[in-house]
Amino acid sequence: MDALAFGGTLVLWALRRVMIQRRLWRSGLRAEGEVTDVEETDVRINGRRSWRFGYRYVDHNGRSHTGMSGHLSFRAATAHKVGDRGEVRYDARHPEHSLWAESL
Repeated sequence: MDALAFGGTLVLWALRRVMIQRRLWRSGLRAEGEVTDVEETDVRINGRRSWRFGYRYVDHNGRSHTGMSGHLSFRAATAHKVGDRGEVRYDARHPEHSLWAESL
């Protein structure tokens, strides 16, 4: 029963994250972001370690925030270098909710 509860919690967490990302794609405010780091994670997908990159951006109130990409392949993550710039979308009410939209 504990495994079922744990699994259900993970599914709900993932679903919430997907819903936030969809909303940000559709109606998030745009900001210029900058890649701050690229790192290997402890997560394995199909037997291979995943990677991700961190970024920072400034919201419409002039406050600085950081974000993290989702889990990526080595090739996708290392296509981003520290200092690269790209578009970030963030929630006006909760600017800490963001996603990396694309590289510039």
